[in-house]
Amino acid sequence: MSFTSSLSLKRVAIELVTVSLIAASCAESEFKGGAAGKALTSDDANPQLPRGTAVPTSESTLPVAVGGQPASLLSSFEASTVKEDSFNFTINPQSISTDFKLVDINKTVTEKATQVSRTQASQAFRQGAPANETQSQTTAKPVDILVVIDNSSSMSNEQTNFGSKMGALLVSLTNTDWQIGVITTSAMQKAGTAGTDLRDFSCVLKLIKSTDGDASAKFQAAINAGTNGASSERGVLQSVVGISCPEAPWVRSSATLAVLIVSDEDNCSKDGLNCGTSPWAKETFLIDYIEKTMGRTIGVNAGIYGIFDPTVDPAVPLCSTAGNIGTQYRRLVTYKAAGAVNYGNICDSSYSATLNRISANIATLLGKSFQLADTPLAGTLTVKLKLSNGTEQAVPAVDYTLSGKVITFNAGKEPPSGSQLLASYQVAAAPLVKEFMLGNEPAPGTVAVKVNGTLLGAGAYTVAGSKVTLVDLPPALADIMIDYRLNMPLQTRFKLTQQALDGSLTVMVNGVATKAYTYDKASQELVFTNPPIDNAEIATSFAYREGPQLAYPLPINAGASDFELLDGTNPLVFNLLNGIVTIKATDHVPGKVLRLQYRAPDGMPRTFALPHTAIENSGSIMITKGACEGTTGVEIQSTAVVSNCASTSPVDFVFKYKYRTAQGSFTMDGIDARAAGTWQVWVDGEPTLDYSREGATVTLNTEVDPASKVTIKYSFPE
Repeated sequence: MSFTSSLSLKRVAIELVTVSLIAASCAESEFKGGAAGKALTSDDANPQLPRGTAVPTSESTLPVAVGGQPASLLSSFEASTVKEDSFNFTINPQSISTDFKLVDINKTVTEKATQVSRTQASQAFRQGAPANETQSQTTAKPVDILVVIDNSSSMSNEQTNFGSKMGALLVSLTNTDWQIGVITTSAMQKAGTAGTDLRDFSCVLKLIKSTDGDASAKFQAAINAGTNGASSERGVLQSVVGISCPEAPWVRSSATLAVLIVSDEDNCSKDGLNCGTSPWAKETFLIDYIEKTMGRTIGVNAGIYGIFDPTVDPAVPLCSTAGNIGTQYRRLVTYKAAGAVNYGNICDSSYSATLNRISANIATLLGKSFQLADTPLAGTLTVKLKLSNGTEQAVPAVDYTLSGKVITFNAGKEPPSGSQLLASYQVAAAPLVKEFMLGNEPAPGTVAVKVNGTLLGAGAYTVAGSKVTLVDLPPALADIMIDYRLNMPLQTRFKLTQQALDGSLTVMVNGVATKAYTYDKASQELVFTNPPIDNAEIATSFAYREGPQLAYPLPINAGASDFELLDGTNPLVFNLLNGIVTIKATDHVPGKVLRLQYRAPDGMPRTFALPHTAIENSGSIMITKGACEGTTGVEIQSTAVVSNCASTSPVDFVFKYKYRTAQGSFTMDGIDARAAGTWQVWVDGEPTLDYSREGATVTLNTEVDPASKVTIKYSFPE
C-alpha cells in the first residue's frame, strides 16, 4: 500500500551552542503549540451556533459530557506557534566570536493510506417445514407500473443496467394489459409557484403500453433519462406526481398499481434531509396518497418496490457505490409486504433477478398469479379451488404453471371471482435446522445474522470455520440472512515514502490519534499491533531529513570587519550576506560546531540584529565566563541585542529569547476524517468562510495576526 504525499517546509531552528553549561534556572519553559486543539464535548457547553454568530473570545470552564456522542465538538487554537532561539558569543576588547552548530534541513509530510476492504458476502437460507396455504382470488385486472428513475450525475451505469431489462420486469405479466409510466427523481416546479404544494409541480412522464410495437426501445430510451438531474432526489414527491399526473392522467381505476423507485440515494438524498418540512420529506406522503386519496390497498391492489442501497446496519454495508442508504425506501417496500422481498441492491451487476422477483410479486396482485411462501419440492404441489358456494374442486396441473414460488393460471383458466386457492406442498429444507454452512469462511467478528429481518445478538449464535450455529431453532419457513466479510488478511504494515525522524511521527486512524503501532526504520513501515478496520483511513504526519542546511542567519555586530570562519583552528571558505553565513556542502557535518570570528568596531554600544522578532519580556542573558565592568551592559530588544559591556578580557554570553511563527492549518482530534458532518470557523470571534478543509484539518486561505485565536466547530451528522 503506497501513500500519497503533500510536503510543507518546516523551518529548522538554528541550534546555537553555549561555551559552558547553563544554570538549571534558565531551563526551557513549555509553550503551547497550535497543531491540535483540545475538543470540548458537552452539548450544553457547545450550543448550536448558526453561521454568522460570533463566538466569545474569553475562555471558561465547561461541563464534561457524561455519556453518549455529543452533537458537536468545539476546539480553539492559537494562530501561531511559539519557538525559542538562542545564540552565544564572546566579546574581546577588539574582536567578537559566535559559535553555531551545523544541522540538517527537515521537511514535514502528511501521508494517507487506506486499509483494504475485505469482500462482503451475504447468504440467504429458508427454514423448512410442510406448508399448506389458502389465498383469496380476485378478478383478473390490468396493471399500471410507474418507474421513478434517478437521473442524477452518478446514475449512468445504473440506467444502462436497468434500461435493457423490460422483459425481466414483465416476465410474470405476459398476456397482461400493462402500462409503464417513466418519470425522473428531478421535480419540475411550475413557474410562479412556491413549490410547497403538489399542484406546483409538472408531470413530465413517458408512457409505454403493451400494444406498442416498439415497447422495449421506448422503455430503454425512457429509462436512460440522462444524468443532468437534481442532486437532491425527490423519489417520494415524483412518485405521487407520476401516479396523479394532472397534465396527462394515465393510471386506470380498474388497474393494479405498482410503483418502482430506482435510485442510488434515499428520498431527498438522505432520509428526507434535503426536503426540510415539506410533506414529501417522509415516505408516508406516498403511502397516504395511494391508500387515502386513491382508495387503494397496498398489498392487495397496489404495491411499492425499489432498487436502492438496502443496507440496514452501516457497519455491514451492502453497497459500495451508492451515495446514501435507502432508509425511507426500505420502509416503503416493506410496508404491508407480508415478508416478500420487494426490492434489490442498486450495486448489483444485473437487476434481472430483482426484476423477476418484483414481477412475480406484482402478478400476485392480479387474478392469474399467486406467490407461495416458499418453493415447493418437485412433484409435491396440489392445487384446489374452494368456490363461493363452499364446494372444492381439484385444478388439473395443465391449467397452470409453477415458476419458483409463483403459480400462474393459463388464459381462460383463472379462478372465478370470489373463490379461494388451496395449495398444499412440501418444502425442501425439512426437518428444521439451526446449523447453516456458508460458501466461504467469514473473517472473525464480521458475521451478522438476521432471522425474519431481526438482527440477532452476538450471543445468539456461534461461528466455527464456515459453519454458523444458532442457539435457538428458527421457526418453520423463517428467512435467515447471514452477512459477513471474507476471511482475507487485513494489512498491518503501511510504508512511508521517507524515513521519519525520531519523535516526529504522529498517526491517526479514521481521525482518531493512536499509539498502537511501532515504526520499522529499516523498511520505513508503520507496524500496527492490531490491523485497522476495513477501509480505515491511516493518516501520518512526520519530519524527514531533506539535506544539509548550508545557510545560517547569525547576530553580527553592526560595522564589523575582518570576518573569519573557523572549524577549530582550520579556516573555512564561506559567504556572508545580510547577516547570513553560507558554507560549502563539503564542510557540512551534522552536529559540528563552527565559529564566526570578526573584528568589532571601536566604541560602544555594540548592536547585534536578531534573526527573529523577540516576544516582549521573553529574553534572558547569562554570562558564562568573564565579567563586564560594573554591569552586564547587555539587553535584548525586539529585533536586536545591544551591549555596553566593557572588559579588558574575553566575556562569554548566552542569549535566549522566544518568537512567534504563524501557522494556518489546524486539526480537530477525535473526528473520523471522512465523516459527513458540518464545519464552522471563527477568527477572533468573527465567522469566516475563507478556508479549505481536508479531512479533519482546516486551513485558512489568508494570513491572520499571529496573536489571533481560531475557533472551529464540528457538528456530527444527525
